[in-house]
Amino acid sequence: MKRRALRLNSGARRRGVNGSVRAVDLAHILDRSADAQGRWLCDICHEPVTLNDLSFDHKMALADGGEHAAHNLVPAHRKCNEIKGSEKAQYRAQAVERWFTEQFATRTAATAPANAGRYAPPARSARPAARRYA
Repeated sequence: MKRRALRLNSGARRRGVNGSVRAVDLAHILDRSADAQGRWLCDICHEPVTLNDLSFDHKMALADGGEHAAHNLVPAHRKCNEIKGSEKAQYRAQAVERWFTEQFATRTAATAPANAGRYAPPARSARPAARRYA
C-alpha cells in the first residue's frame, strides 16, 4: 500500500494538485468498500477487485477541481479507471457506458456456443501458398 500511496501522490503533484494520501488512508478506503464477504468492490462497475487489478479513482476528478485527499478516493479496477480517465464530467458517463456495453458484448459472446454467429473462413486450396521471401 505504501508504494501505491507514493504513486498516487506523485501523480497528483505532476498535475499540480496539493495534498497527499498515506498508506493507512488507503487501507481505510478499502475497508469501507468491502462487501459482506470481505471483497473490495470497484466503485465504477461494482464488481470485485483483486489486489493485482486494484487502482484508486478520484470521485471528483482532479481535472474537474477535485482535491487529492482520502475522502475523494475510491477503489476501482485499473481498466475501469483508465476508461473513465480524466475526461470532463459530461463525457465521462458516455465513456463508461460505452465500455460497459463493450464488456457485456464480450461476456455474452464468450458464453455463446463456439460457432454461433461466426464467419466461416473459405476452404483452403490444395496448392501451397507462394513464398514471398527466399
